[in-house]
Amino acid sequence: MKQILRLIALALGFSAAAQTYYPITTLQYVSPSQLAACNDSSGFEGQIVRTVGIVVTPGNLSEVPSGSVQGGHRPFFFIVDTAAQGAAGAFRGMEVMGVYTNAQNQLVTLPNVEYLVAGDLIEFVGKVSTFNNGTQLEATSASSMTILGTRPVPTPATITVGALNDAQRVNIPTTGEQWENAFVEFQNVTVTEVISFGGNRISFNVVDAAGNKINVSDRFLAQ
Repeated sequence: MKQILRLIALALGFSAAAQTYYPITTLQYVSPSQLAACNDSSGFEGQIVRTVGIVVTPGNLSEVPSGSVQGGHRPFFFIVDTAAQGAAGAFRGMEVMGVYTNAQNQLVTLPNVEYLVAGDLIEFVGKVSTFNNGTQLEATSASSMTILGTRPVPTPATITVGALNDAQRVNIPTTGEQWENAFVEFQNVTVTEVISFGGNRISFNVVDAAGNKINVSDRFLAQ
């Protein structure tokens, strides 16, 4: 039995190593000419890749209700490129969906995904996909995620609302796309509207001094 388990472990490790490694910044980068043409898609769309990142949001704080996943929810978390010790920056953020399809063709959560905490260093093998116009990684198997160690907890980048949206809340791809899935902070903004949803969830709009507006969505289990 021990020999069989060793063979399985070797096969799983071999499978992960077979995927080409790309930094998060490479997976997320979109050229200025593409953005000017309103094309913000990753050049790796549909490919299975291997990357390494530092966890920004704990794995148990963004659980989308889902009737198709065993347990009734679909966990998501965010990671940041290891460049600059995990400091937030252009094209450095990535969203990860913590579910995979098992041998019985059922969607199940990744082992240990809900125990992730900010600062965990992980390796992830997944498929680059797009959902709701955002790039994300989808797990391909139960062994898609490996915890490698820990790093300092990531800190946000301070940016302006005007880098992302205009006064009509319209996205500005040429300056905003680089902050997709990033950990950012806005300063000196004013809440102008609070929008209620079912299940006691909310979102709210904020504006900066120039009138640029953005919606802040409640995607985490913080309330």
